[in-house]
Amino acid sequence: MKQTNIFGLGILVIGLASCQVKLDELAEPSVSEATETSIVGIWSTNCMEDSSDSYIKSFEVKDDVLTMATLHYSGTRTCEQAKLSHTIMYSGAYSASGDSTAVSGGKNYQLQLSVVVAVPNTADSVSFLNDGAVCGSTTWALNQAGLLSGCNAGIDYDYSQVALNTTHYGVFKIIAAATPNILQFEADCTIAGYQGLCPSASDRPATLGGTSYFRR
Repeated sequence: MKQTNIFGLGILVIGLASCQVKLDELAEPSVSEATETSIVGIWSTNCMEDSSDSYIKSFEVKDDVLTMATLHYSGTRTCEQAKLSHTIMYSGAYSASGDSTAVSGGKNYQLQLSVVVAVPNTADSVSFLNDGAVCGSTTWALNQAGLLSGCNAGIDYDYSQVALNTTHYGVFKIIAAATPNILQFEADCTIAGYQGLCPSASDRPATLGGTSYFRR
């Protein structure tokens, strides 16, 4: 499988591990709604957890390209270094497309998906991907991005099944004008039983999730 240099996808993975900020260390946001609509720059969440794992989500908008990343830590709920850790990234041309009719104060965006990759961050993750021949490859390498598009990766992400060169639709809303700016960013479609990027403008997310991103 072709390996892709991670540097060419931006600086998200390099800085993700240092993006953890405790909620009580953040400046209290203004309750007034921001007038800013640009999301150019780097944004990330605080550490989030589920039943046994943890992860940090991040995205960057630069030169009309949107790159989103999820840094996943297996077996720990504190976003600390784990034996199994990998990053999923997808990227493509980004454009804003007017006000949302469903989300008050929300802005629509479009993503022309061009790449979906996985990056093993530890030696154990490299072994896991190679032993399982994920996406038909046994040449996964540490900190090297391998193409994930178009295969059923089986590593808890739907994006491995998304076709490239397709348009996807989402909504974002900046919810605080204070520093750091805070926004909610929704890529998941509202089709019943559907997860992943939304493939139709008519099924664009009608609500925003509770996940907050902070400008870095």
